[in-house]
Amino acid sequence: MTMLKPLESRAAFPLAQAAPAGQDAPAPQPADDKRLRHASEQFEAMFIKQMLREMNNATRAMSAPDSPLRDTAANDMLDYASTFVADALASQHAFGISDFIVRQLAPGQLETKA
Repeated sequence: MTMLKPLESRAAFPLAQAAPAGQDAPAPQPADDKRLRHASEQFEAMFIKQMLREMNNATRAMSAPDSPLRDTAANDMLDYASTFVADALASQHAFGISDFIVRQLAPGQLETKA
């Protein structure tokens, strides 16, 4: 059985690398900052949507055979609504996943959030 070793360096994460000794870190570009925030919000939305989908699946599995929750049209509409709820929650950073990702990938940028 092979055991995984912890990361020895942050070389795999170029955005989080420290600047070489004696040099300042390059200033983050506004476009990169916006792209990072957008990608982190999209990831948070995807995470929330998957969580809601699993909750809905569990509710369907526990419902009676003649329950409206087992209706295909209702399931499609519930999935559609879950997407909007997930996007709304992610845009508000409700779970904090987006902020955590930004903090890990680009330290110091969260304080300058517009």
